[in-house]
Amino acid sequence: MNRVLYIFAVLMLIMLLPITAVGEDAAIGDPEIKIEGTTIEEAELTADVTVTGDGISEVILRIQFCSDGMCYMPEDVAMSDLGDGKYQGVYSDFEGGYEYYQYQIVVKNGDSGQTSTEYEKLDGLPGYGTVNGNNETGDDDDTTGDDNGDDEKEKDSPGFPLIMVLVAVFLLVFFLRRRQ
Repeated sequence: MNRVLYIFAVLMLIMLLPITAVGEDAAIGDPEIKIEGTTIEEAELTADVTVTGDGISEVILRIQFCSDGMCYMPEDVAMSDLGDGKYQGVYSDFEGGYEYYQYQIVVKNGDSGQTSTEYEKLDGLPGYGTVNGNNETGDDDDTTGDDNGDDEKEKDSPGFPLIMVLVAVFLLVFFLRRRQ
């Protein structure tokens, strides 16, 4: 029985250790966003960004629409490589009826994972006003699903590792009591 508890404890420690990828993260420059069109259905967003780093396999423009304090699954658009580390993505599948749209740039680094920017709300969509300037649409913080506006999503919920620790402690107590 001691052997089972020992193996279980070692496995839990291994699972809780952070696993990091070796390699250099890509550096993402400030995206330049242009929106053309007179209505939301005609709107076309063009995003230009400069990305530097080794082993860049793909750059993605991720568009997400949000309503009633909830954001829906994002849509990914592969960005074209223009050379010299410049990438461009075009998105034109906007629909009305959402509170606001937001975007994110994601860079995949081959085997070493990915790097991404934080989500940014889109300003200047036809019929949506200015989100950050006069807050005609959307909430007033830059986070999704985070009610206190502190930009620390990771600290607002216990997350998966805490649940695993609680399960491990519960099982350990259960086996120790059963043994006695």
